[in-house]
Amino acid sequence: MKKKLIALLAALMLTASVHTAENFFLVADELDQPRQLAIPADTPYPHFRAQPQHRTLCSPSQPNVRIPITFFDNNSDTIVVLGQSLPASKESMLGHAYLFDCDVIMFDYRWHESYKTFLLKALASCRPTQRILHDEEQEVRTVLNFIRTLKKYKRVIGLGECYSTYLFAKVQADETRARRQGPFTHLIFDSPWHSLRSFAESICNDPLLPLSPGKGGAPRVLKAVTSCPPVKHIILATTFAFLNDVCIEQHLAALTIPVLFIYGKNDLFVPEEHFSQIWGAAPRGLRAALITPYCHGENLNRESEELYRQVCERFIASSSVAEFLEQS
Repeated sequence: MKKKLIALLAALMLTASVHTAENFFLVADELDQPRQLAIPADTPYPHFRAQPQHRTLCSPSQPNVRIPITFFDNNSDTIVVLGQSLPASKESMLGHAYLFDCDVIMFDYRWHESYKTFLLKALASCRPTQRILHDEEQEVRTVLNFIRTLKKYKRVIGLGECYSTYLFAKVQADETRARRQGPFTHLIFDSPWHSLRSFAESICNDPLLPLSPGKGGAPRVLKAVTSCPPVKHIILATTFAFLNDVCIEQHLAALTIPVLFIYGKNDLFVPEEHFSQIWGAAPRGLRAALITPYCHGENLNRESEELYRQVCERFIASSSVAEFLEQS
């Protein structure tokens, strides 16, 4: 199955670099039969009527952690929880927030104002991976607990980008294992993050990717050195001598709700091989993917906004992936 998806994505890479309708595909379980999507004409849709409400939450388990949130109350029975990529702030998700006329909540992780300082402190701790990649799930849980105090929502959508996809998947999987039902009813994973090791491998292939996730751009000589197998092996072996790897696959396998992946076939941070592993870990019958011609974290833009919105709205309104595919 993984080989089929890699072959499919490789074939899609051969399409023209001009972003026309022929470059958008909807993929379900039949990987060798992608459904071509046309970019719809722009249609008017309601932006937020409610004024944003700003407040700060405190984590029950870590009272010293303050979590700034922005909440849009549109009197809806559906709420979208937005999670940004690392190390961006919640404001980076405003483009996603303005797509929907349902309730929306955005929040900041603990490192949003001093990410570099937080990262250095975490790396100096005994279990840096735990500090960097697991503690932040407390922010997600705190926001979900706050949502429960507002009203009983019919649908709770987790729309995460990059690193937040890992946290959303972990929180959902942990709750499903413990209580047989997680806090989300649907998950949308934009530019999904695979693992810390794959993250490190991508940086070896292009050391400037952290500065420019969409394009990278390290000099060819530098890339030749860091991607050279012996050098790459030394870098990875040294890194994971004191860092524990974390991976989204084990959490995806535990999901029991519909998941929509949004993947750009020019994603340098999450290449085809890693996305095929993500796809293969998600349960069959619960997964679908929108394949775009874009780079990492750039799937939502002015050119594709209407297509992105319609696909997400149809997915949110559907009770299953089968129903979603019928409507798309």
